[in-house]
Amino acid sequence: MDTDKSQIKITIPSNTKNLLKERASQMGVTISTYVKLLVFSDIKDITYPTFFPTKEIKSEIEDTIKLHDQGKLKSFSTIKELDKLVREYED
Repeated sequence: MDTDKSQIKITIPSNTKNLLKERASQMGVTISTYVKLLVFSDIKDITYPTFFPTKEIKSEIEDTIKLHDQGKLKSFSTIKELDKLVREYED
């Protein structure tokens, strides 16, 4: 279930709002639900591109997981901590 939500505010002429309200009422739903149905109907056929990792990327992921499992990776709470480590390697 998708729980990530956003709000959209639109401005439309009053007579258009009245028409929307009437149409929504005919369908037994709120204006908000009616507009959602319109949007979902319009975008239902849109597909998002799917990307699959290459063999090289899969290998890098596997190597990183091994390093993590071996406790060889460092974690940082702030960017300053990471910056400090980078500067130590630069010296």
